[in-house]
Amino acid sequence: MNDVRVDLLRAQIEALQGKIQLLQQGVYIDEETGVYNRRGLAELGTREVQRAKRYQRPMTVIAAGIDQFERIEQVYGPMSAKTVIAETAEVLNEALRTTDIIGYFGDGTFILVLPETNAAGGQYVAERLVETIANKIFIVGSARVRITISVGMSVYAPAETNDPIDFETLLRRALVAMEEAHASGKGVIVVWVPTLGEEPLIEF
Repeated sequence: MNDVRVDLLRAQIEALQGKIQLLQQGVYIDEETGVYNRRGLAELGTREVQRAKRYQRPMTVIAAGIDQFERIEQVYGPMSAKTVIAETAEVLNEALRTTDIIGYFGDGTFILVLPETNAAGGQYVAERLVETIANKIFIVGSARVRITISVGMSVYAPAETNDPIDFETLLRRALVAMEEAHASGKGVIVVWVPTLGEEPLIEF
């Protein structure tokens, strides 16, 4: 087994150990969705960026937001909206690898951290998630509802950049790209580029 594969396996083991540690601490879990909350995302996301830098590996951060989420709340009510959020979390979580990280950021937005994932891999995951959600029927009260998500994506590519990047920067960029995707329609995917700018500082 060559050194690259050893480093990769070591990184994957470290990532899984970190997830297990946080899962044992309920303070990092969002009670309504069962996925990580902002605090858990910050902790694990920071670890993943440090790991990506240490081993010179790519990683992708995705912000996936339910399109017109406020309208869902208005039409079906807050409790039904919570049901949609919980079911969306379940669908997204089932579509990811065990080494991937998913958290609920609030306002119908989920954050996904994808270790060992370059831009092409992130695009593939984003397309699959958009399609999976679009094909699901949600039962909201007595109604059968279809929803869509739009996705913003930012990528850490160590071979291509000297950017002194951290997790918060990747997250802010993904959120900006998601806002651009929402503004462009439904089920849209936007990859962050410098001309989009960055979100203000985020409170965890």
